[in-house]
Amino acid sequence: MGTPTFISINSHLGLELERQDNLESLTYLLFYLFWGFLLWQGLRKGKAIQEQKCTITMHRLFLDLLVEFCTFFEHCHSLSFNDKPNYNYLYNLFGSLSLQEGFQIDMALELDVASGQNQWSYADKSGAIQDKCDCSPKCHTW
Repeated sequence: MGTPTFISINSHLGLELERQDNLESLTYLLFYLFWGFLLWQGLRKGKAIQEQKCTITMHRLFLDLLVEFCTFFEHCHSLSFNDKPNYNYLYNLFGSLSLQEGFQIDMALELDVASGQNQWSYADKSGAIQDKCDCSPKCHTW
């Protein structure tokens, strides 16, 4: 279920979905955030997107991406139906990358919908709000 651009291959095929499918969709979202586009974006039909996802080579898919993205994707696809992802491993994978790139990973990101303003804010460990975003189409990246 979801937008054909981001759904897993199993979802395209109408198969029963599992944790792996959520993580595959997350992978496509991460690709989109990293590149600003997806290789199959712009294809009009779900079947064309499915075909592109099924036939793309791993080399092409991970071209110009950090190795952590490939490792994440491979971990997701190594899971059998009832396997639980190793979330600690995945957290540490991207946590190490975040530190390497100079990002802070000790912040909480929250969406404030109660105020009716739909504002994102993030807080450090003390709970002090550091920044806000109005979630407009011109929203800055964190």
